[in-house]
Amino acid sequence: EAAELAEWIVLENGLRCNTEEITQYFTPAIKWLDTFQPNFQLQEVVVCNPTLGYAGRTDARVVSIDGKDYIADIKSSDKMKRSWLMQLAAYRACPIGYTIEPQEDGTHKASSQHDLSGMVGMDGLMIMCTPEKCGHRVVPSACLSRYQLAFEHALALHAFNTEPMPDTRAKWCHYQG
Repeated sequence: EAAELAEWIVLENGLRCNTEEITQYFTPAIKWLDTFQPNFQLQEVVVCNPTLGYAGRTDARVVSIDGKDYIADIKSSDKMKRSWLMQLAAYRACPIGYTIEPQEDGTHKASSQHDLSGMVGMDGLMIMCTPEKCGHRVVPSACLSRYQLAFEHALALHAFNTEPMPDTRAKWCHYQG
């Protein structure tokens, strides 16, 4: 089952890689899917936050497990990283999502828009798969809120660093000593 899935993904997406490399990730992932029976909604959606000026592509905007909804991301590692939590928090704060469809000419086009504003307070779900195992960690909403704040500060710092320097002759820039 995993080998067939890997082969289909490679062929369907025109990837240039060995299907055996991909298959090793699918076996534990299929076992995880069979165990937890998640209901994925809005997979591979481009999400954006026009107020803060960023966008990203999330693996799964909502995953339901045992009747509880989560904002989810999937990683091919079993070591949690802070940057992943910032990414998950940033996705969660995006009120708009777009389903993107490939076109015959090789471009992509938004086929539908989704209102995601009701997902701001959701807990996160980090799904981590390696060739050896696949598991998940629930990330509480309060934790994601702190990472969202850190992400927003990083955005502000980036904007500050990319602005042109002010005229150093300006009165407020001179040290009066």
